[in-house]
Amino acid sequence: MNVSMVRFVGFCFSIVLTFFVRSLGICKVFEEHLKKRSPTSPSITYDISELFEFVDQISDLSCLVFQKQTGQYKPHNKDWIKQEIFQLLRKQASGGK
Repeated sequence: MNVSMVRFVGFCFSIVLTFFVRSLGICKVFEEHLKKRSPTSPSITYDISELFEFVDQISDLSCLVFQKQTGQYKPHNKDWIKQEIFQLLRKQASGGK
């Protein structure tokens, strides 16, 4: 794999993960997990701490974010991802998009 291919793959991964976090994809995955645990329940509710515990249980989760200034990808860990989720949920709760 050459350098341009690695950049392309990293770029695609970054786009997918950004979409995943920003579109609340991780929340949807967690909700599907809850539905499978309680298939007869008509609705599901959960606390953000339960969502974060679910994120922590994912063995290999990180995010590479492209830095225009350096032309490189900066890795971020689960704590950063959880902060992004929290900010997005807080923004949605306040009526923002």
